[in-house]
Formats: sequence, structure tokens, C-alpha cells
Amino acid sequence: MKQLRRIFLVIGSTAAFVSLLVFLAYALTGESSARSVEPTQNGKLTVIDPLYDFGTISMSDGSVSHTYRVRNDSNEPVALGNFYTSCMCTTAKASFSDGKELGVAHMKGHGATLRLRRVVEPGEEFLVEAIFDPNAHGPDAVGPVTRTVYIDTNSVQAPTIELAFEADVVR
Repeated sequence: MKQLRRIFLVIGSTAAFVSLLVFLAYALTGESSARSVEPTQNGKLTVIDPLYDFGTISMSDGSVSHTYRVRNDSNEPVALGNFYTSCMCTTAKASFSDGKELGVAHMKGHGATLRLRRVVEPGEEFLVEAIFDPNAHGPDAVGPVTRTVYIDTNSVQAPTIELAFEADVVR
């Protein structure tokens, strides 16, 4: 009888563990986005100053960051989905008016793709902080760079918003 209990315990524990792994694999690396939510025809997010210029930055000074403001100026809610960056030297964080910060975005394919799973109501605004590490590519990676942070949405008019920055990296 004890042997049978142990077998059921092992099988049950293994099934629960495998289920957890499948759930995490889907939740963290799935490719679905806000566009899998019913599309909004008129909903659209507005990025205030979508391109930022850091100017000349020194590798010796370390990482730099810039915060973008994103607002729903439309009359329909907009769902946010995948949140990712164009390069591994760039990460991003989203923060909302209710005080919630949602994860850290990385380059697609280099770690889990973060899905924001958040709805931005009409008139609501949120912030996205882009962090650029000029040392990420090594000591010879100097010169002009352009990097982008992407957020997929369910908007037909603007399915992906882009927040970009430029810099001239020197040693």
C-alpha cells in the first residue's frame, strides 16, 4: 500500500511539475501578442517624442536611460502585448499610473519575450524607460547607434509602437 502511494505521489508531482513548465514556457516565450485580442479599429496610442537623441555618450560613463510618455488619445481602449527591444544592449521597463511596473523587456530571441497584457484606457498615459548600455558590445563598439523599443498592440492603425533613440558612442 505504501509503495502504491509513493508511485501516485511521484506521478502526481511529476505531472504538476510538467504542467508548471508548460505554463511558464507559454507565458514567458509565447509569440502571441495584444493583436490576438479583438482588434480595435479606432484605438491608437500616441508617443510623445518617439525619437530621443542622447548625443555623444562615453562608454566610461556607463548606461544611460530615457523615459518616453505614451498616451491613449483615442476613444477606445488599446491592449498591449509583446514588449521587446532591437538589441541586447537595450532593455526597457513600463510603468503605469496605478504604480505597477511591468517587467524588463529584452531583445526578441535573447531571453523571454515579455507580454504586458495590459489595457490602456482612453486618456490613460504610461511611461517606458529605455536603458542603453554602451559597453554591451565591447570596447571597439564606438560610433553612431540607433536602437528601438517595441510594444505590440491590438490597434489596426498602429499595431506596433516604436520608441527609438540615437547616440554617438565614444570611448
